[in-house]
Amino acid sequence: MNSRKTKLRIRLATFVGSEHKRIGKNNQDSFNVDEAIIEGKKFLFGVVCDGCSAGARSETGAHLMASFITSEIPMILYAGVPLEEVPQALFSRCIGYLSAVASQTNVGDPNRRLQFIVDHLLCTILGFITDYDRIIFFSAGDGIFIVDDQFFKIDQDNKPKYLAYHLVDRKYLTAKEGIVPQSFEVRDIQFSNLERFAVCSDGMLPEAVEVLWGHVDDKLGVQRALKVLSLRKLNFLDDCTAIVVEKF
Repeated sequence: MNSRKTKLRIRLATFVGSEHKRIGKNNQDSFNVDEAIIEGKKFLFGVVCDGCSAGARSETGAHLMASFITSEIPMILYAGVPLEEVPQALFSRCIGYLSAVASQTNVGDPNRRLQFIVDHLLCTILGFITDYDRIIFFSAGDGIFIVDDQFFKIDQDNKPKYLAYHLVDRKYLTAKEGIVPQSFEVRDIQFSNLERFAVCSDGMLPEAVEVLWGHVDDKLGVQRALKVLSLRKLNFLDDCTAIVVEKF
């Protein structure tokens, strides 16, 4: 597929869930989308990160990871890494980045370091990379992918496999938490076979999917539609964030 002939419409949305409003928490989600042209080939990539509700300021880690991932993907591609191998290369770099943040922020007391990780760095990661021939979805933790009319929910029983668990001594982790991810979960799909897709935090509700599509001239259309839906019809308990991409 020729990326120059494939036009995409990208729409973004994020808002605070009703439960977080009730207890006075910030929006713990973050997202980023970018593109790069490498040796004449165009790539589009994006990520949604969702902070841990138990963390005092886990939106910090979500913002850091969303920024880091979309800045690191072009560097991996420039190095000549094949598209299908980008998630694994990115995985190890993400752990290294989180480790550097934790080490440089807290020196000395291991308990303070642990608390910093728990309060600031635990976040899920859901992302995509496409070269307009294939699209690679990658994830660590829970969340939602939507491909055309298919709704894929990654459910980890409210115990997401956070990447930052790699920074924590195993003795501090429960049995479920102790199973830390060794790589991103990956889905590889032919880009030519789909017309639209979305990457969302786990606050997205299946009943809301229909309002994601078709906002042609309104860049804030998805944001507005979800917000109105949350006020009039559906109760989004958790923060909700979506990257919506449609061919036209």
